[in-house]
Amino acid sequence: MFRLFPPIRAAVMLLCMGLLTAVCHADFFVAVTSEHGVILRFDDQGTFVEKLMVPDAKDACRGVTVGPDHCLYAACGDGRVMRYDGKSWRVFGPGHAELKATRSLAFGADGHLYVSNGPHNQIFTLDGKTGAVLGIARVGTQNLVGLTNGLDKLLYVVDREATTVYRCKDGKWEAIITKGFQPSHFATADASGTVYVTNLSANTIVKYVPDANGVYGEPAGTISAFSPNGLAWGPDKTLYVACVYGARIQKQKTPDACADFAAFPKEYQWPEALAYGTLGVNKAEQ
Repeated sequence: MFRLFPPIRAAVMLLCMGLLTAVCHADFFVAVTSEHGVILRFDDQGTFVEKLMVPDAKDACRGVTVGPDHCLYAACGDGRVMRYDGKSWRVFGPGHAELKATRSLAFGADGHLYVSNGPHNQIFTLDGKTGAVLGIARVGTQNLVGLTNGLDKLLYVVDREATTVYRCKDGKWEAIITKGFQPSHFATADASGTVYVTNLSANTIVKYVPDANGVYGEPAGTISAFSPNGLAWGPDKTLYVACVYGARIQKQKTPDACADFAAFPKEYQWPEALAYGTLGVNKAEQ
């Protein structure tokens, strides 16, 4: 009879007790707009894993994020927010009559889900567990896109028409960047507060560094990327970008350049949002 080493024996015991699921690794999820309801999944090495389909989708998914519950959340253009637990999809929350154009979404440090109602310059706050509407903030002018959470644990959104980046700090949205880039879709920040804004037509990601007073002025530099759109922080806090015309994901390789990381299956094009996280919940965490 063979003997199990202590760590293996402990894992086997937990599996038998139903307390441990299979080891889950973080993956990339990208919403593509070439087909209704499609989200592509890649592992952390850039290998294509699977296509996820939002049921009864009447529009393309434009927003995607992984929640603290290790579930995938998708913003459907038809007004729904959908939640995927690794096995099945369901509508998240009771919905809202005014939530007609869900464009992007991200979880805040408070555990709640923030959803941009794009053309209506609204950001809905949904209870992170129930989906109940907790509040509605009016931000910008009319076309809010690219709602993301930065490594600084703050939320960022772009007003595409006004070329302005807004940040939510202490529960209040404020304009922090108003110049130096053309109409954009996404912005995020690293842990130091440096903000990264996509400039799709110029094939760059523009960097803004705050001064001693936390004020953002002129651009502090650029990172070359091919038609950059959705942004996400991946392994080792590295910046990744979904390339809208290149049907690929790129990864920042040097301080001023990105390189190819993953290629899409040829039938899928026009990526929008990009997310990184672990899909699947350990039962011991529930």
